[in-house]
Amino acid sequence: MYREKYAIDLLREFPRLPFYPEFWGWVKMGRRLIEMHTGFESPEPYPLQTVEQTGEAKRVTLRADQDEGRIILDDVTTLAGVPSDAWRYRLGSRSALE
Repeated sequence: MYREKYAIDLLREFPRLPFYPEFWGWVKMGRRLIEMHTGFESPEPYPLQTVEQTGEAKRVTLRADQDEGRIILDDVTTLAGVPSDAWRYRLGSRSALE
């Protein structure tokens, strides 16, 4: 079936199908790579601590405090326990959390 489908291409060049002695090892790595590319939308949520103060939020702050490892959402809500790896993730020259 391959030869029929790519008959014209095979007249011009050899097929580029590599042979690896450890074929099933490569299969496992390929499956893992596909899982990483397709399963990124369903990760386990990181267990952050939500610190809520009493009262009603009057304004949205959205401030990241790397030294304390927390993200301040508004006057009342703070997310604490942000791991150091999250602060190192960059978008350009800025931290993604900032």
